[in-house]
Amino acid sequence: MEKQLFPTINDKILLRYALAAALVWTLALFGLGLFSYQDHLHNVRANTIEQARDASVSIDMEPFLAGHQQHMRKILSAYLFLWLAGLLAVYLSFRHSQKRLVKSTESELQMRRLSSLIEQTPSAVLIIALDGLIEYVNPGYEKLSGYAAAELLGRDPRDLFAVDEKPTERHELWEAITQARSWRGVLASRHKNGAIVYEDTAGFPLFDNSGKIINYAVNKHDVTQVQKLQGQLFQAQRLEAVGTLASGVAHDFNNLLTVINSFSEILIDECDKDSPIRSDLVEINNAGLRAADLTRQLLAFSRRQVIQPREICLRKLIENLMKMMQRLLGEDIDLKFDLPETAVHVKADPGQFEQVIINLLVNARDALKQSETDAGGKKITLRLAEVELDDDFVAAHEGSRPGPQALIEISDNGCGMSRKAQQCCFEPFYTTKELGQGTGLGLSMVYGIVKQNDAYITISSELGQGTTIQIYWPLAQSGVADVEPEIRASRKSFSQSLGATILLVEDDEKICEIAGSRLLKAGFQVIVAVDGQDALDKVEALGKAPDLLFTDIVMPRMGGFELGAQLRERYPGLPVLYTTGYTDNSAVKDLGENEVLLQKPFTIKALLAAIEKLLNA
Repeated sequence: MEKQLFPTINDKILLRYALAAALVWTLALFGLGLFSYQDHLHNVRANTIEQARDASVSIDMEPFLAGHQQHMRKILSAYLFLWLAGLLAVYLSFRHSQKRLVKSTESELQMRRLSSLIEQTPSAVLIIALDGLIEYVNPGYEKLSGYAAAELLGRDPRDLFAVDEKPTERHELWEAITQARSWRGVLASRHKNGAIVYEDTAGFPLFDNSGKIINYAVNKHDVTQVQKLQGQLFQAQRLEAVGTLASGVAHDFNNLLTVINSFSEILIDECDKDSPIRSDLVEINNAGLRAADLTRQLLAFSRRQVIQPREICLRKLIENLMKMMQRLLGEDIDLKFDLPETAVHVKADPGQFEQVIINLLVNARDALKQSETDAGGKKITLRLAEVELDDDFVAAHEGSRPGPQALIEISDNGCGMSRKAQQCCFEPFYTTKELGQGTGLGLSMVYGIVKQNDAYITISSELGQGTTIQIYWPLAQSGVADVEPEIRASRKSFSQSLGATILLVEDDEKICEIAGSRLLKAGFQVIVAVDGQDALDKVEALGKAPDLLFTDIVMPRMGGFELGAQLRERYPGLPVLYTTGYTDNSAVKDLGENEVLLQKPFTIKALLAAIEKLLNA
């Protein structure tokens, strides 16, 4: 509207000036012509009378009047030409002035629009003089920095907003714009309130018409939240990659440990108690068991362990752990519980959840030992509550989910953690403890368990101020805790199950060899298969159901769960003993009646005990 309004008003003004000029020019020529006509007529008359007086004769005036009229026509033609030329000049002047005025108005409107754009844009715009001092800031920059324009003008932005982060980028920006080059990157500045703000920054020089630099301009966007989400995504991807690697290593390692631990157990049983090598064999077996614990923790981190989640009451579970946790932490630590009066139900594997609580409390205890807090001032608080996560919280915390959640919060007033430690604390084998004081798998196992159950964990800490870890666990829908399923051991003697036929399905040759030989030695009949399809063929050839199926879960061609389902459909009630080093979450299923899971690496004693329970149940 402005572009149409301004030229219209100016056209009217110019038109008035043009008409006034034309009228003045017309009146001036008319007056000059009238004056010239009267003067010429007066001169003619005067000459005629003078001639008549001198000649004393009568003279005919017609020739004089005719000549006068012809002369006047010439004069009027000249004046008419001058009048038209003047009007043309007025018109051309009007058009030229109109074009200049329209061009000036458009430039003024463009400047107004640009000024309004800079003032109203949410982007932060900063104009710096050649001496490096701030010359102009728009309201967007005031909002980004927290400073008013009066506080910024005339100051050096490099000193005003400098922080320890990204010093190289700040130097590159200044070097680029002073050398008449543009620059784009992310800078870190300090807000007036002290917070660090990450800014997507574009810097460039401003030139005049001659190509000379007159100012430097900087345009910024707040990307603090984007940087935070990118950091969370990078951390999640890194942990996922480490978890995939750890699960692969742990799976193969579990098979090796099964062989090592089984053979060492066999040698211990067959060795005389007075033998000098018995103690060495015991040490080998103990080392294998400790290695098995490490692989279990790696599998927990990588979320590749088989779990049996059920609905549990967290308040009761924590209450049952209270006495044990106090003994675990020591009498010098003040352990406080903040539990709700109502029950808080979640769906989880009880054993896994206890691992989470115990590991977090042990970490808090170790942090207190490393701090300089007085003995009477060492405090750990475990809080349980129901919370509702909204969309704003989810947007600010990548990986969380909206809705009702159980909040498990463990805080201490220990030594705290640095920012770097917080970024790496969930990685396997990362630890800030002294050599030999920890494996660095405690928090990584907690992280894996939390992620495996679609929960969310966050950590906040300051050096010397303590640490707070919060876990948001989705609430169960029904709110009724299930009764823990268990297999009842038979009172029958183990000898009554001897002679039973066991279908052993295992793709690892060494495990298959040692398990088969020990089962044969224990008095069982054993049918060996290398995978699920081979097992079906062996059962078909046998012509009857085996007394028990002992199968690995992850195998080529056909896995253990599929094999168990097909055989139990054909032979209902068939006892099945599953074993695995790991399995994907998608393969995990709820075990039914007469189904048991034996986690690798297992011992021969554990294997025989599981078989006894299944055959006698």
